[in-house]
Amino acid sequence: FGEEIFVSGANLVAAPKRVISVSPKIDVMLGGGVPEGSIVVCTGPPKVCKTSMCLHFAGMAQKEIHNSKHGPRHVFFHNIEMRLKERDLRGIVHLDDKRLTVIESKPGHIVTAEEHIAIALDELHEMPGCIQVFDSFSALLTQGRMDSDIGKRFRDDTPLLLADFLRRAAPIIPMNDCIVLGVTHMIANQGFGHSPWSEASGRKIQYHCDVKLKATHQTPWLVGSGDDASQIGQEVHWKCDWSAIGPPGNKCSSDFRYNYGIDKEVELLEVAADIDLIENGAKSSWYTFPDGAKFQGKEKARAYLIEHRDVYDDIYTKFR
Repeated sequence: FGEEIFVSGANLVAAPKRVISVSPKIDVMLGGGVPEGSIVVCTGPPKVCKTSMCLHFAGMAQKEIHNSKHGPRHVFFHNIEMRLKERDLRGIVHLDDKRLTVIESKPGHIVTAEEHIAIALDELHEMPGCIQVFDSFSALLTQGRMDSDIGKRFRDDTPLLLADFLRRAAPIIPMNDCIVLGVTHMIANQGFGHSPWSEASGRKIQYHCDVKLKATHQTPWLVGSGDDASQIGQEVHWKCDWSAIGPPGNKCSSDFRYNYGIDKEVELLEVAADIDLIENGAKSSWYTFPDGAKFQGKEKARAYLIEHRDVYDDIYTKFR
C-alpha cells in the first residue's frame, strides 16, 4: 500500500496543528481557538452576527502565518444568500479584502449548490491553507430545486449533496491545513414531542464538524446611560456544542463592535482582569496595566491597548 500512509501516533503528537485565535473570550470557551484542518459550523437564530463571526475569523486566519511555500492565506466567501454588503467587509477592520474572493451569482448565471461545492473542492485541492466560508449551507440551491415549480413539495437533496461534499473534502482539509466554515439556520421543528427548533442542512454535517458554535441570543451593547445611551454593538451569547481542543458545553458572551468586528481589546481587558494580569479592583472602573499606565473606563483603556500594541501583545501572550 505504500509506507507513506502509515504514520506513528508519536509523530502526530509531536506535530500538532496550528491553533488560530478567534477572540479572547471565545478562545477560553473553545479551549484555545480553532485548529487548522477543521470544519466549523456556526448556527443560531437570525441577526446574531453569524456572518460577521465568520468574516472576523477569516481575518484572524489571514494574520496567521501558513507554510511560506504556499504564500499567505486566501479566503473564499461563497455568497450563497447574496446578502454580503460593503458594510460587512469594511466592518471587520483586520480583514484583508485583497486576499478575499467572493463567489456569487450574476445576471444570467445563478450559481447552484453543485457549482459552489465543485468550486470549493477545487480550491481546497489547489490552495493549501485557504479558508472557505459558506453563507450559508442552509441556503444552497440545488439544480433540482431550481428546475422545480415554485411551491412544489419534494424532498430536497441539499443534505445529500453536503454529505457527498464532506466525504470528499474530509481528507483534503486537514492534509492542506484548510478551514471550512459553514453557517446553518435554526428552523421550526413541527414534529410533535420533539425540540421546537432544529437545524437545516442535514445531520451529516454534525458528524464531520470539528467545532460547533451556537449563538443563543444577542443583547444590545450600550455606552452611556439613560437618554444619552447609544448602541455601539452587540453582546452575542455563544455556547460551544463541541470543540476540537476543549470540552463541550462552555459558554461566553463576545463583544461585537460595529465597524470593527469582535472587540479583542475589550475582551482582553475583561479576561486579563479576571486572572490578575491587569489590576481592576472590585466594582472599580480603573484599569492599571503592567507598565504602570492607568485609565478610568473601558473605552480609555481600550484606546491605550490599540495605540500600544506592544502592551497588548505582552498581555495577550501571558493570557494565552
